[in-house]
Amino acid sequence: VGHDNWVRRVVLHPGGSHIISCSDDRSIRCWNILSGACERVLSSAHSQFVTCLGFDLSTQLLAS
Repeated sequence: VGHDNWVRRVVLHPGGSHIISCSDDRSIRCWNILSGACERVLSSAHSQFVTCLGFDLSTQLLAS
C-alpha cells in the first residue's frame, strides 16, 4: 500500500502525472496522481534511509 516508515521527500515527475516518494523504509515509490495508486516500488533501494530525490529535467532520470 504505502511506506511503513517516515516519508522524507516527495517530488513531482516532470511529466506531471506521477509523484515519487522516498522513505526511511529504504523504498522509493511511484504514485499515479489521478488514481492515487502506487504503480512501482523500488524496495530496499538503499541500505540506509532514502532522504532525497531529484530529477534531471533534460533526461528525466531520477537520482536518490
